[in-house]
Amino acid sequence: MRSDNIEVRGCLVKEALPGYKFIVVPPDNVKIDKIICRLSGNLRRFKIHIIEGDIVTVSVSPYDLTNGFIIYRE
Repeated sequence: MRSDNIEVRGCLVKEALPGYKFIVVPPDNVKIDKIICRLSGNLRRFKIHIIEGDIVTVSVSPYDLTNGFIIYRE
């Protein structure tokens, strides 16, 4: 993870899209409606399954707050 990325904890996976993409809804204290996320390298490498309703941690670039990476599954 890059040092300038923003880490958002406690996000809820709302919908699974084709190609290992997910629509994630951040908690109420964040001013973003939804984030379209991909899986980070270690989650893909070790085949960690993410399903709707999971609580995850997302890494988001400060330049584009609508795209990110799922870096941890709670």
